[in-house]
Amino acid sequence: MSSKPKEAVDIVFDGKKLANWFIYDRQVLRFMRKKYGIIGEQIWLGTSIPIETATVDAIAQDVYWEIVRKENHKEASEYWGWDYFWTVSYQQKWRENVVTCMFDYPQLHFYNF
Repeated sequence: MSSKPKEAVDIVFDGKKLANWFIYDRQVLRFMRKKYGIIGEQIWLGTSIPIETATVDAIAQDVYWEIVRKENHKEASEYWGWDYFWTVSYQQKWRENVVTCMFDYPQLHFYNF
């Protein structure tokens, strides 16, 4: 028996079952917190700090601590010493990957919204 990957489905909230929205919101928020910590929560809630030259160091430090939390200190220390990690370009790409993951999760897990 072959297993086929789930196909992504567009999800549209029609406003008819408000309780479903709250369930959906909590589940995605929990997923984002588990996978990306406070950064994931901020991205889901739309409260993340814009990545700019003035903010990139603080954002990179937050990302670094998420790598420590999810991986280990050894891997995280490789990022800490990597000059590109501290650039706006790298942090924007990292955040774009998080946003992509955020959109993929509900498309693959919610069919009857």
